[in-house]
Amino acid sequence: MGIAATFPHRTDCSHTIISPGESGSPTSADDLVEGFAEADSVGQGEREMTGNHSLIGVDSVVDALMSQLDAVRLSYPTRPVVVTGPAGSGRSSVLRAAAARAVRQGWWVGIADVSAHGTLASALDLAVEDALIDCPKGPFHERVSNARRRFVQEAASSPFDLSEAFNHLLPVLAADPGSSRIAIFVDDLHHVAPAARRALLDGMITMASTGAPAGLIPSYQTTSTQDTLDVAPELINEQRMLPFTSDDMIELGLRYGLRLDADALDAFKRVTNGNPGKVVAALQRINRGLRPAPAQAAPVVPPPPPVPMLEPVAETHHPMMTSAHSAG
Repeated sequence: MGIAATFPHRTDCSHTIISPGESGSPTSADDLVEGFAEADSVGQGEREMTGNHSLIGVDSVVDALMSQLDAVRLSYPTRPVVVTGPAGSGRSSVLRAAAARAVRQGWWVGIADVSAHGTLASALDLAVEDALIDCPKGPFHERVSNARRRFVQEAASSPFDLSEAFNHLLPVLAADPGSSRIAIFVDDLHHVAPAARRALLDGMITMASTGAPAGLIPSYQTTSTQDTLDVAPELINEQRMLPFTSDDMIELGLRYGLRLDADALDAFKRVTNGNPGKVVAALQRINRGLRPAPAQAAPVVPPPPPVPMLEPVAETHHPMMTSAHSAG
């Protein structure tokens, strides 16, 4: 009982079973999973989710984000979408998946990574700048550029009260109906000071309620599945990232070439609580740890260097001896 790892590209080890009690293996499936799912690997696990192993069980969240952009495009009243969930729940992966889909649909996209840029103002400034790269020059481009400059100036003059700054920026993210739009995805809004976060959400709620929703979608880290934002829940469309189900973990395990039996699945549930980042990190590291090293050819021993040949010493005659022989 345990985890079966399949390596179809290796004919000499098509199945490797790591089970409790085997020599060199953990004493229980819990130990096996826990050994590969340390807390410091959660971030790496979530980053891995942006690759080929992403978007297990979160299609509905991505669809909700795209529906928000449809509301922006058509300018009809709606509630702003906010993605929430604990660390490692896949919030960043969902934002990037929605951003990629928005690009394919013709949106001009920017991602404001607050944790990378330090402040919400600087993250938004750079995200709008990125979105304008693809926006053709013209009246709309000029309006957004001017609003961006005023937003930066206002944020610099009143860094602790961004309400006025957002009054300059948010309207241009809800441009004329039917035109191509700018979509800004704000990652890690929980790093923002509460007053600035509330100013942004209040501005988004006000605009959305009047039929001019802004093309801005934030994510917010909650400490548990029960936490929520400090706004009335009926004013926003909260998309909460949920833990992986058993079927999600089984499907994800197969993508890594790992078949989880009942014991291993129970261990994953107990150790990771279904946290996507922890599950992905554990599967990734188990896969690497179990994958056999490629067979290596025997080392080639170079031949010893050739022994140098000794050259014969030419016979020489001392001049005095030659003279003596001549005199005799």
